[in-house]
Amino acid sequence: MHIKSSVTLLGCVVMLAVSGCTTMTVGNAPDSNPPKLLKSDNDSGLNQGKIDDIRWDRPSAFGPVPANLQAQGDAACKYIDFYRKKFDFTRAIGYHPGALNLDGKPIAGGGYLCAR
Repeated sequence: MHIKSSVTLLGCVVMLAVSGCTTMTVGNAPDSNPPKLLKSDNDSGLNQGKIDDIRWDRPSAFGPVPANLQAQGDAACKYIDFYRKKFDFTRAIGYHPGALNLDGKPIAGGGYLCAR
């Protein structure tokens, strides 16, 4: 994978720390109000102050991954898992074409919701 495409994939992916028991659902279509990446404030102490996680504010705002983007989404999820070595992401389960980055600006190519 070239560096440019790796950076693009990284920009499209969510970093979500979820427990093995958590179930995430996506809507039938992307919500008109796009999801936004947020940096955790560690209020719950889950990170013990070691690492700030980045997560989507509203996972339910995602719609299904279009068939023509599934392979790219799966690759992006696996890439972020390799990069962070933390989540065991194996596939993209949601997609939003207007997903917003940490600065509230649209992510080029949209955003993926990843799962194990």
